[in-house]
Amino acid sequence: GWLLILLALIPALGGLISGLIKYKLMRVDKPELHETDVFIDAFHNEKGLIKGRDGLVRGICSVLTISSGGSAGREGPSAMVGATIGSLLGRFLKVEDRERRKLVAAAAGAGIAAMFKSPLGGAFFGIETLYRRDMEVEALVPAIICSITSYIVSCSFFGHGHLYGIGEYNLTALLKPFSLLLFFALGLVCIPFVYAFIKLLEASRSVFSTRLRIPDFLKPALGGLLLGFLFLTGYLVMNPHHDLERGIGIASGIFGGGYGFIQLVFYGKLTLGVLAFIAVAKIVATAITLGSGGSGGSFIPSLTMGTALGGAIGEIL
Repeated sequence: GWLLILLALIPALGGLISGLIKYKLMRVDKPELHETDVFIDAFHNEKGLIKGRDGLVRGICSVLTISSGGSAGREGPSAMVGATIGSLLGRFLKVEDRERRKLVAAAAGAGIAAMFKSPLGGAFFGIETLYRRDMEVEALVPAIICSITSYIVSCSFFGHGHLYGIGEYNLTALLKPFSLLLFFALGLVCIPFVYAFIKLLEASRSVFSTRLRIPDFLKPALGGLLLGFLFLTGYLVMNPHHDLERGIGIASGIFGGGYGFIQLVFYGKLTLGVLAFIAVAKIVATAITLGSGGSGGSFIPSLTMGTALGGAIGEIL
């Protein structure tokens, strides 16, 4: 029991340290933006300029948030750190604003490619995330070169191989018309969850930033405390008999980005109840973490939510 309570309190401690750094010791510009938004904002509104100090502080705060269990992903900080390096390089080379913005987009994609071992995915992330219905086509070639280079360097340090093991699948059965119809239905089921994810994140950010009358540096700690309470509530309701495997599934789904949880779902290790709970709880957990001022990205948490939802539908079918 004490271990569970201690586990639930760790995100609050990480949030407190992160809040002290971000809001007191080394205050960053536009602290209301989470890390992916910093890269997008710099591209559109700041002529591709990101302060090196801001990038460093946000990177440290992201490590603290995620390592202490905050529900956030590594992709936001990875893109932000890459974009910061691209911005600093542009300033060092004294290039024009247009070229510096290209460097920022390409370097952000390189950060994603290095972290997720996905060179083309990283390149397109860097140029597509900037727009709702378009992409930065002029930065495509630099982004591909940067992403492939960062992928090779990353693999030289951390080894080759896939980020996830997904096992064997019967492709013939998956490509039958009826199966494709079920995938279409799954896409429709995802829509309300995606909508709820976006709206809850906006609402949480609004409540913490404008309505909550406490010092800013305490807000990430409060977010961590609420996250721990969510975990304890979910654990006691979903796992009253303290089954170890089920407990690990719940904890890995709520805390951190959800990388381990996604792998457990691929291996079919989790029950329908846990999958359905995480599909909803991950939305709330991420909204609390990022809305309260925690540092990190929202991409991997959204994958975790989608994985849980897909796994739950699969169990039902």
